[in-house]
This record gives sequence, structure tokens and C-alpha cells, in this order.
Amino acid sequence: MTIAEAFSAHETIHKARILKSMFGHLAPEPRKVYTGHIIFSFGCFGDHHIVDTQFDGVCSSPWFFEDVNNFVDEFIQKRGMQGRIYHFCGTYRKYKNGGCCFKGSTKIVKLADAQRS
Repeated sequence: MTIAEAFSAHETIHKARILKSMFGHLAPEPRKVYTGHIIFSFGCFGDHHIVDTQFDGVCSSPWFFEDVNNFVDEFIQKRGMQGRIYHFCGTYRKYKNGGCCFKGSTKIVKLADAQRS
């Protein structure tokens, strides 16, 4: 066992406590349903970017940031096509155990005019 392995559990707990003490007031309320959208892109080189996100009543927090990034990453791995921009419209819910759920529909944003140049 390395020193890093010996302290990793303690470090994880300590990090969670610091995040909660600094940003806890921004955390999404557990079990509350928030309505909103996410606009994200999947580039031709395999990169993805979150262009815009807005959910009524949700502040930018480390938990929301992680949840949105995980949602986008999972979507792209399962159904993403390179060179596309997507628009998710639906709901977001955070659970007490730290998990979350996004429900809604994701559509491709059509950019026919932008491709003519």
C-alpha cells in the first residue's frame, strides 16, 4: 500500500467537507425537480463543450457542474454524432445519496445556414 492509497479515503472525506462548507448554500435541493435546458456540442475532433445551461432555481455549484458534465459525457458516449450541436430540454433532480436524474428530450440543433459558407 502506498502513502497515497493510505490517505485517499481521508482525503475524499476532507474534500467533501470543504466543498460543502464553501459551496453548500449553492447545492441543488435534494428531490426537488428543476426545469430547464442544456445546449452542448460534440466537435469533429471528439471534444465536447457545454454552450449554455439554465435550470430554474439552480445555482452554479460543483455538484451541478459535475452532474451536467456527466450527463453530456454519457449522452455523447451512447448516442453522440461528431460535428453536432444538441439541445436537451427537460428536468433535473438531485438525490440525497448524491446521484441525479435528467429526464427530457435531446434534439439536434439544425445549422443549415451556417454550413453554407
